[in-house]
Amino acid sequence: MSVVDRSAEALPLHKQIKADLVRRITTGEWWPGELMPSETALAAEYGVSVGTTRKAIDALVQDNLVVRQRGRGTTVNSTRQRYKPYHFDRFANAKGERAAETTLYRSCEAAKASAAEAAYFGLSRGAPVVKIRRVRVAGKTPVVVEDILLRGDRCPNIASLLLDAKPTSVYALIERTFHILIIRVEDKVRAVAADEDIAATLEIAPGEAILEVDRLAFDPAGDVIEHRILSVRNSIHYTNDFT
Repeated sequence: MSVVDRSAEALPLHKQIKADLVRRITTGEWWPGELMPSETALAAEYGVSVGTTRKAIDALVQDNLVVRQRGRGTTVNSTRQRYKPYHFDRFANAKGERAAETTLYRSCEAAKASAAEAAYFGLSRGAPVVKIRRVRVAGKTPVVVEDILLRGDRCPNIASLLLDAKPTSVYALIERTFHILIIRVEDKVRAVAADEDIAATLEIAPGEAILEVDRLAFDPAGDVIEHRILSVRNSIHYTNDFT
């Protein structure tokens, strides 16, 4: 039976239950798309009122971690339930259409993290990571270069899986294979001058202005699973309207 702390100094019960439910989801007790116990069953398990468990579930819904389905119950969120095929794709052309039609994998390899790379994940230097370079293409024009760094300890052997499947959505593969949900990304956006490498890949002149997006992707526990740098042609728009 799950236990809550009823001391005066403890967090409110619904926050304790929310935190414990997050723990249980992230450790695989319920997988993406799987039905969770009812609010009544959870209330009995935690020894609290149904209203308290409802508040905890409400908070999980607000965090996009679970979905209430009328007539069925509450299920753990998944890319299939929650996302359009290109959720977290925040790039569009001047007409507002999705910017890229094709994703090409240029490289994908397992490596050991440098001190700077390990710091993104709160790990030690030398921790296993996977480095990926992809190019997203519109027609015949490369429009986005993606340099992706993934935690190797959470996604073992993912390099070979990516090379075999070459998925458009790395997040969908992570969810399906490792039961890791990416529920939030933080993007830092700035204009920079393209260096020779990026310029050659985007087929533009070195020094030309591009958009650089520095992204961290988080699981429900708040752990960083991915660090991604996106280098984007200046003809492409960044948007956060992806509901």
